[in-house]
Amino acid sequence: MSNQNTYPPYSIVLEWEPEGGVFVVRVPELLGCHAHGRTYVEAVDQGQDAIASWIDAARAWGTAIPAPRDYALN
Repeated sequence: MSNQNTYPPYSIVLEWEPEGGVFVVRVPELLGCHAHGRTYVEAVDQGQDAIASWIDAARAWGTAIPAPRDYALN
């Protein structure tokens, strides 16, 4: 993955999957964008790579790239 590109800050959902013994990351804004890892850190790193790959593929195919959602905390 090229580190020369910058990617918007997308939200990730991180969940423990006991059956597989891995952490699973999904990116709600990017349909089908998900990853997993044996540790929390590995899963998040893989999730960042998945976001970059998803965006690079969308750009190559001319597909619209959804904007990251904004969340307000009270």
